This record gives sequence, C-alpha cells and structure tokens, in this order.
Amino acid sequence: MNSESGKPSNESLHVITVRKANAQDIKPIVRLFEIAIEEMESHRGGKQLINDLSGFAGINLLVHAGRWKVVTEAIAQPTPTFWLAQQDGIPCGFSWGRVAQHCDFGPLLGVVDFLYVVSDARRQRVGEALIDEMKSYFKSQGCNAMDANALPGDRFSKGFFEEAGFKARLLVMNTSI
Repeated sequence: MNSESGKPSNESLHVITVRKANAQDIKPIVRLFEIAIEEMESHRGGKQLINDLSGFAGINLLVHAGRWKVVTEAIAQPTPTFWLAQQDGIPCGFSWGRVAQHCDFGPLLGVVDFLYVVSDARRQRVGEALIDEMKSYFKSQGCNAMDANALPGDRFSKGFFEEAGFKARLLVMNTSI
C-alpha cells in the first residue's frame, strides 16, 4: 500500500484472468464450490438458496457428487455457464450463470446463479472481472439485463453488486408453515 495515496503499490498488483471454464477446471471449480457452500450455509437464507439452486439444477448441491455433476455437465455445454477466475494463474473464483426468459414473456435475462471469490482475493477486482465477462456473454446472447442473488444481511455481496450497477428489484419473504 502506498502510504501517500492510499492506493495499492505496484508490488501488490495481481494479474486477474477470467475465461470460460473447460474440462481441466472441473476439480478446482468443485473445490471452490465446496468452500462457497460452507460459507453460504452459515448465512441467513444460505441453505434455502442452495436448495433453490439444487431444484433448478435438478441435483442436490449440498453433496459433493451433486456439485461434481453440475459442474461437469455445464462445462460440457457449448455455451459458457461456468467461468473461472485466476489470480496470478491460481484459481480464486468462479461464476455460474444462464440465459433465461424474463417473466416468461419478456426479453432475455442473464442470471448470475452463483458467484464466488475466495476471501484472500476479495477486494482485488476478481468479482468485477467475473461480472464483466458474464455481462459481455449475456449481451452477446441478446440479454438486456442481469439478475443476481445476495443473501439477506450479506452487506458485502449487496454492496459488491450495487457497485457493479445492480439495483434491488425484488425482496422475497419466506416463512415455514
């Protein structure tokens, strides 16, 4: 850190790369997915979001085999659904997204189903690089907007998405019956 400007000094800068995930990325993405799931489970609403994503994926993401299957099948698709972020060549984050029909009849919508960056790489533009890559892809597919989930009370994620230009458009309330 440069003490005069408060900005990172050149020696603390890292090379961040993001690309469509391929078959060699399955193991590191599943490893990152497992760390992300552990973190999510402790947040309010985390288990519910994991269950919702499990329903969308048609497989239990709470078990290792489920995560492995989702990542393996998605990476085999011709269109990117998983992106891998690397910092200085080391996997440090991933995102999972899809193109959806907005409101069953409206324009196409890019959906960020999952975005995760390891804690050591946060606040170093890794998440922004993942979002930028997804924005470019979704735009190329005819999407005119993107949605992403942030858990209730997760101010870091909410702030991250707001800085990336997202605005809250829906708050889902839930109760057990």
